[in-house]
Amino acid sequence: MSDKHNKTALTTTSLTAKTLRQQAEATLIQSQKKKTNSVEGASASEVAQMIHELQVHQVELEMQNDQLRTAKLEIEASRERYFDLYDMSPLGYCTLNEAGIIIEINLTLANLLGIPRSQLLKKPFNNFIFQGDQDNYYLNINRMIVNEEPLLLELRMNTPSYEPVWVNLSCIFRKEATGAMDLLIGVSNITEKRMTQQKQQIAAIAFESLEGMFITDAKQMILQINHALTDMTGYTIEELAGQPRDILDSGRNPPAFFAKMSTSLKSEGKWTGEIW
Repeated sequence: MSDKHNKTALTTTSLTAKTLRQQAEATLIQSQKKKTNSVEGASASEVAQMIHELQVHQVELEMQNDQLRTAKLEIEASRERYFDLYDMSPLGYCTLNEAGIIIEINLTLANLLGIPRSQLLKKPFNNFIFQGDQDNYYLNINRMIVNEEPLLLELRMNTPSYEPVWVNLSCIFRKEATGAMDLLIGVSNITEKRMTQQKQQIAAIAFESLEGMFITDAKQMILQINHALTDMTGYTIEELAGQPRDILDSGRNPPAFFAKMSTSLKSEGKWTGEIW
């Protein structure tokens, strides 16, 4: 809007306010004249009735003020609940506009990324996605919009420490009455989960080595064996699973041998040696 239009709008508003004030003053004067005339020509009972009406009206105004104060307190309490539910949620939340710009973000997500919220607002969300996962993000977001269905996606996000964090994104889009579209994203940190999965994969690779291995529980019941042990003994996992470790005892090792093995496992968490 040009300066000329702005000045016109201000002038119109000023005239309207001035006119309303003049009308209000005229109405008040007329009302006071009517009350004066009414009082001068009224009987004692009519005057008493007028006073009663004024007192009732005053009480009504006081009750309205009390209701307004109560409503204000309820609004403030609602804002506090919103802060607790949104800002302090254990999950991160943010809202993007159609251009992918962050228009709202809670403190949980800001803390997860290690970036002040003020530096996240009005910034493209994809700026904080790990470069190697950006193509995957774009592909799945576009697919979600086309199919009009929610999206679950695992990817990495950047942090100031240069150590990306693994997150799970839960995304839905919302169409406004104006036709605009917002993208609502929930973010949960799954870095520890991913690290555990990696360790399990490494352990699985090591387990399937050329050496025979088997896993037992605390009661020495066999849970799993590897292929090398199957080749050595001829037993399959189906035959050994749930069986006591003693099933592999050849009878050539004395009881003291196994007692020493158990002591080593309990005290050091491992045992190394040769066995028939």
